[in-house]
Amino acid sequence: MQESGENYLKAVFLLQQKHPQVHLTEVARYLNVTKASTSRAMKVLEKDGYIIHQSYKAIELTDKGRSAAADIIERFDYLTTFLHEVLQVDYEVAVKDACRIEHDISEQTLGKLIEYLHRCRTLDT
Repeated sequence: MQESGENYLKAVFLLQQKHPQVHLTEVARYLNVTKASTSRAMKVLEKDGYIIHQSYKAIELTDKGRSAAADIIERFDYLTTFLHEVLQVDYEVAVKDACRIEHDISEQTLGKLIEYLHRCRTLDT
């Protein structure tokens, strides 16, 4: 999945945490993009099996979509934690950088980063 698709999927997931019924307009507003680009993205996500969406209806995540979004958010959370807590990057900068890195980081690097964070937390307790 491309970076933009991951951002849309993550937005739907996060919005659904606050409101079970998420519509196209809310996703567009959340990402600060047009409804037209959001509509195109939703069609791609639906074609790829991540969501179910009918015009003027709420967007539903499929099991595949929920799983993918949870993975994206987990990558983001680990990266933000590493940048902020380990490297002492200002939180706002860590969030922005983690959002950029989360799409391109390899599984190997992420795995090593997670191992490192777990070791650090074990030492802190």
